Amino acid sequence: MDARRPVTLAVCPPELFPPLATLALARRADVFVAGDTFAYARGARANRMRLRTPDGWSWATAPLDGARAGTPLAETRLAPTAAWATRLARMLRFNYGRAPYYEHYIPEVDALLHAPHGSAAAFALASAALAFGWFGLAAPLPASSLAGAPATLAAIVAERGAGRLLSLPAAHAHDAAVAPADALAWSEPAYRQAFPGFVAGLSCLDALFNRGPHARDLIA
Repeated sequence: MDARRPVTLAVCPPELFPPLATLALARRADVFVAGDTFAYARGARANRMRLRTPDGWSWATAPLDGARAGTPLAETRLAPTAAWATRLARMLRFNYGRAPYYEHYIPEVDALLHAPHGSAAAFALASAALAFGWFGLAAPLPASSLAGAPATLAAIVAERGAGRLLSLPAAHAHDAAVAPADALAWSEPAYRQAFPGFVAGLSCLDALFNRGPHARDLIA
């Protein structure tokens, strides 16, 4: 890293096997922080991911145990693993069992699904560590590991002393109100999926099962 260049920081809530856009963002940032200290909000992706299906796409969700809006994701509990892990594994096999690289990645994915996780954030961070590694990226830095465990974007920016933020387009207006920010300039390229047509914005597992190591090219 050039010491003369301002550090580019990206901050996102933790996502279960995040979509390619998040990985493309991480590839372009100097530091990528996963906001596991952020409050749970309806629509959070820490416990769910979008999968390709014959009809288009569907959510695959690990249910939460009495989640309440405003509770930190690191304190938002998952329902007992036995209640949903097998169902999610079956969804993956049904939709991707014939994909070229399914058998290469599924053992680690299956092990993660069936392992105990202390919270929705821990589950998402574990999945991201796998995904980032497969895409040749350093694992996200959890916000809870930073000094004072900052729980807002502004607090993370202050702790890291970032020169500039890099944001996903959907979050750019929000981020730019906190610190100078650039929107990610990247468009998801189409690739062959398990069913006819192309659906963007899926979990990165879709690209991995279908393209294997060549999935890295999609976030270049």
